[in-house]
Amino acid sequence: MVLMNARTLSVLVIILLLGGTAVVLILQRQAHAEVDGELEIARESAQALDRIRSENARLTAALPTPAELRALREDRVALGRLRQEVASLRKAVDALAEPARVVPAVPKVSASDLLRDRRRVSSQQMSNVGWKTPLAAFETLVWAAVQGDIDALAQAVVFDPRWNYQVELLWAGLSPETRAEYRSAERLFAAMTLRDMPLGTTQVNHESQLQPGDHTLPGPGHALVVANFSDANKNSRRVALYFRPSDQGWQLLIPGAAVAKYRDVLKGKSAPAMSK
Repeated sequence: MVLMNARTLSVLVIILLLGGTAVVLILQRQAHAEVDGELEIARESAQALDRIRSENARLTAALPTPAELRALREDRVALGRLRQEVASLRKAVDALAEPARVVPAVPKVSASDLLRDRRRVSSQQMSNVGWKTPLAAFETLVWAAVQGDIDALAQAVVFDPRWNYQVELLWAGLSPETRAEYRSAERLFAAMTLRDMPLGTTQVNHESQLQPGDHTLPGPGHALVVANFSDANKNSRRVALYFRPSDQGWQLLIPGAAVAKYRDVLKGKSAPAMSK
């Protein structure tokens, strides 16, 4: 009975040992399986990380460089300007497509025609024809008045030599501001002459060459042109203008009476405003 129990105990011990070994083996297998699973997960994670890194590298390589970004910004600015230019061109094309407005030209007429026909015309029909003849000088004078062109007339202004000293005194007595504005006595008298001319209509009544002693003018060969002017209110004024021949053409002679008149005006009032 005791021997049986010893055997039985030995068998039990062996069974226990085998069972323990089996348990250990099972646990080792489970541990290996878990390790293998973790390794597989690690490999997959590493592969995913590699893919992410590759994609990141690709995207980074596809990004524009700082120079390319600057170029893109400049292109956007240029595109905006181009759009504005296209819009302006479209407006210009549309304007060209509109029917042209025909502005009737003012028919020109010469002072010689006016003297021949004795007709009255708009002063705007006069032209700048130079100073070659007394009538041409008269026509250019009227044109300068219409245009307000003081310089065009000032280049042809000349004074009665007997009144040159009075003109010098008058010019010296003006304020420095007035002298700086007009720059010369010729420009001052040209401005005052243009101011006094009505600019509505013009009619030439008379033109003649004066002989020595006529009208107490100095020197031979002077010319007289008599004309009627009227303003917008149809107020008429008869004007006698004297012209003197020179190497540059016929000059507008400012006689002593005109010098005295404008001297009195300047003493009593300020100088006339310049037109141009």
